[in-house]
Amino acid sequence: MKSSETEDVRRGRPSASSMSRVFHCPGSCALERVCPSTDTPDSLAGTQGHAALAGEDVELDGRLELTVEECERITANITRETGFETVDPKKERRLWWIDVVKNNKDDHSPHEVFSGQFDRLYLHRNKDLTNRALVIDFKTLYGDHDPAVSNWQLRTLALLVANTYEVSDVTVALVQPWVKGQFTLAHYGAKELAEAREAILAAVAASDAPNAPRRPGNHCQFCKGLAICPEAQARAESVVLLATAPKPLAERHPDELGNMLGWISFAEKAIEKRKSEIKALLFADPNSVTGWRMAPGNERRVVPNNAELFFALKDEIHLEMGEFLAACKVTLGTLSKIHKEKTRTKGKAQTEAFDALIAPHVKLVQNAPSLEKI
Repeated sequence: MKSSETEDVRRGRPSASSMSRVFHCPGSCALERVCPSTDTPDSLAGTQGHAALAGEDVELDGRLELTVEECERITANITRETGFETVDPKKERRLWWIDVVKNNKDDHSPHEVFSGQFDRLYLHRNKDLTNRALVIDFKTLYGDHDPAVSNWQLRTLALLVANTYEVSDVTVALVQPWVKGQFTLAHYGAKELAEAREAILAAVAASDAPNAPRRPGNHCQFCKGLAICPEAQARAESVVLLATAPKPLAERHPDELGNMLGWISFAEKAIEKRKSEIKALLFADPNSVTGWRMAPGNERRVVPNNAELFFALKDEIHLEMGEFLAACKVTLGTLSKIHKEKTRTKGKAQTEAFDALIAPHVKLVQNAPSLEKI
């Protein structure tokens, strides 16, 4: 969820969601502080989904409704499996790691080091007075994320929860409704929490150092500073030179080709981000980029009302309804929305009923093979 509001809440400090990037690229923090936040359709959809999971009354489309339902179902399974099913959860709260800065012998000022916001937190006190916690992080969109055991965001949240609520036993769960397996778990005891503390504080300290190094990689994808990062731009340029070199691909080592594909994907993201910024400059000032302008979009013909067009053609050329329908493209998403309105159902029940209704009349068509990292 990338928004100016979110960035204000983080107060310019590293957060759990960016901790993996902070570890791999300490210098990205300083770069991000001078870059404005931007919203994308995906980030806005993610914000809506998380708002619904936090109990807010928000309007969701069919896919997000189903996602929220699946998250709740998976969460119920996790709480039963981990022994938290009778515990009322805390929802969406930002926690801070506070350190004391000794400016002089009389001034011990609190310093906000880093923060993290959990989606769900379950706290439980056993009969032996041992505090336990379950932290859940929801991923409502498609995309790859490290499993719970190696996930820096969950590692940071585990540490923050342990520190804030005086917990010595934390289970973390990554919930991904649209990924095979749907959730992964990891456990943090005293040993793991101590290791997490050392690693996270070292990563944050490295990011605060003057001239902290910037190291481009896959972690650049959601960095606000990607478009102005000299190291990322140099890497993108080197990838272009590598990919266009005259040496035939068949003569290259498999490792070289694998690295090339990874960096091509990275370069494409960096280039698209830069193009978006240049377009914004041209919209604001047509003279800001020599030799380029924003051309108006191509015009295309659309039919706003199929029924009106049918009746206009029906008598004129003796058009039959079947002939007309054969010329139309049916959008299943639009039909599903109509089905939802007509049946007054929603969520998983509506999706299953709609799929059963259309099943005899649709067929699966496989797209062309695509590249996938393994």
